[in-house]
Amino acid sequence: MGNRIPHHIKTKVLREWLQGISRDKIALDNNISEGSVTGIIQQAKINTPDMDLLREIALGIKK
Repeated sequence: MGNRIPHHIKTKVLREWLQGISRDKIALDNNISEGSVTGIIQQAKINTPDMDLLREIALGIKK
């Protein structure tokens, strides 16, 4: 199995995702796989069911 991703990277991944950055770019920026990005986001959605809504609001404010 792969190494555990540090908490500060997970936090950065979620921050970037909420800003509307693509999973490909997030993976590249943080030197992790796209699958890891997806896993981090999916786990966050379990812990915060309205995560998608938060992203839509953030993107709306950004526009």
